[in-house]
Amino acid sequence: MVITVNGAKTELPEGTSAEELLALRRTEAPKFVSVTVNGSFVRQTERASRLLCEGDRVEILPCYMGG
Repeated sequence: MVITVNGAKTELPEGTSAEELLALRRTEAPKFVSVTVNGSFVRQTERASRLLCEGDRVEILPCYMGG
């Protein structure tokens, strides 16, 4: 399937979850990023069960802790 991740077309196997996407992209410190799918926030506790579908638009954004 083809989805869009941060504006770039990306091909993934069917049934890939949001959590698996982070692992495939080798996202460092995945607990410190925000994930949205089609404009809806995906909680960390829901990433493993949130399966991605053909045409989804995913944004992965770093969360900065003040300092």
